[in-house]
Amino acid sequence: MPLRGEAENRITYVNLEKIPGGTTLLHRCQNAVLGSNCVQKTVPISSGSVAFFEPRLLEALDHPHITPVREAQFDPNFDNRVTFVMPWYDGGSVANALLDGHRFSLSDSLAIIRDVLDAIEYVHTRKRYVHRDIKGDNILMSGDRRSGFLSDFGLAAALETDGEAPAIVATYEYMAPECATSQRHGPAADAYGVGMVLFEMLNGRIRWEDLDRTKVERRLVAGRRALPDHAYAPSAFAAHIPEALVTAIRKAICAHRTQRYESAAHFLRALNGVAYIDWRHVDGEGDDGTWEGTWPPQAHIDRRDFYRVTSRIVERGPASGKRRLASFYRRAGATNWRRIGVADRDVEPDDSTAVRTFFRDVAANADHRWAAQ
Repeated sequence: MPLRGEAENRITYVNLEKIPGGTTLLHRCQNAVLGSNCVQKTVPISSGSVAFFEPRLLEALDHPHITPVREAQFDPNFDNRVTFVMPWYDGGSVANALLDGHRFSLSDSLAIIRDVLDAIEYVHTRKRYVHRDIKGDNILMSGDRRSGFLSDFGLAAALETDGEAPAIVATYEYMAPECATSQRHGPAADAYGVGMVLFEMLNGRIRWEDLDRTKVERRLVAGRRALPDHAYAPSAFAAHIPEALVTAIRKAICAHRTQRYESAAHFLRALNGVAYIDWRHVDGEGDDGTWEGTWPPQAHIDRRDFYRVTSRIVERGPASGKRRLASFYRRAGATNWRRIGVADRDVEPDDSTAVRTFFRDVAANADHRWAAQ
């Protein structure tokens, strides 16, 4: 049961609303005293102090991008339950945003993931725990969807003397292969989960529900990743993602633990070193549509140039059936789009490599244009 407060004639937690889905009883509500929205999570007391683990761990953690616990009480109606209260984040979870079709820009994706990696590094090094269930559902966002918060520590575990913890069956799709083969879960496995979330944020939601779960399990037991190897190839990334960022993500989600980043901090450092036009795919699917972005990333938004790339199938004329790529830019404060020094190209409709090359040429032109100013 959700908490309502001790005063029978004046309820503290109002506007209670059950949050559907998942295996845990969750309620969204508002604290009438504080005037803020919050979430109540009710967990069973099944064995000793297991139910106390998550709220006690959250109480011990002190990081701006880890969901804090505001209060915890024994369930007033059931002897075998505990309910604890956490803040409500208006941006929802990354998983729900992707499910709703939200398209993250490069900078918003990286800002959220940087917050999570910083939180993970704190958990690993300062508190000596691993999360063991990193996925989009457990990464919450601020209302503008530009800040990330790591949540749901119900499956976290303390690191043992070897620097790892026993592996558990959490969410197969984000599970590092060594968790199935060695039955151990270390910091590199948490970072793998973060890399997979970023992979989805940049490329769009993977329809996990369409996969054969038996095949996924077999791949993991064989020391492979949840998806076939070609799904992680450079060609599987959206065309507007810069090569340096593709390289960083592929390293984070490499099947072999020894070839990944040594820590979340190393992964974070690699992401911080990537320069990019801040593209967002504003309409269309796959290689079709319109992208808009700004450059350079180090300049204040009021001083950046704005860029646009369009990709359309030509319907008539000599190039009918071809994909036409075009690029434009405008100065900060201007309203008219102008052509830049990258000529339009007509390419084969399924030539994703040509689309990727076009984005690289636009980025190179933007860098040259800014340097010349």
